[in-house]
Amino acid sequence: KNMAEAVWETLTLYGIHEKIFAFVMDNISNNDTMIKGIEHHCKKECIPFNARISHLWCMPHIVHLSAIKLLEAIGVISKNDAKKANGQTSNYQNAAMATLDRSYALRGPSHTG
Repeated sequence: KNMAEAVWETLTLYGIHEKIFAFVMDNISNNDTMIKGIEHHCKKECIPFNARISHLWCMPHIVHLSAIKLLEAIGVISKNDAKKANGQTSNYQNAAMATLDRSYALRGPSHTG
């Protein structure tokens, strides 16, 4: 299953697929592909959504990339260190990419388990 399918399935499961306005994410190319897939699903259901104007980039990520590029350009860090800095993942990123437990939507907030 691709990312667009997984996101659309989750949006639909929670009943918010008709309420999306924009996505904030980094500028990696597979996010471009994903948001175009969301646009395709929206068009099939006559939901207004434009991938080009609804893809917002994460400002902290842009600042990080810019800072690394600047530090490399002025010789503070090496090209190799810049690659390492851009390739590192944080605990937040690892948690955000973990498999989702969607069972909460099915059982509702009043149930524990």
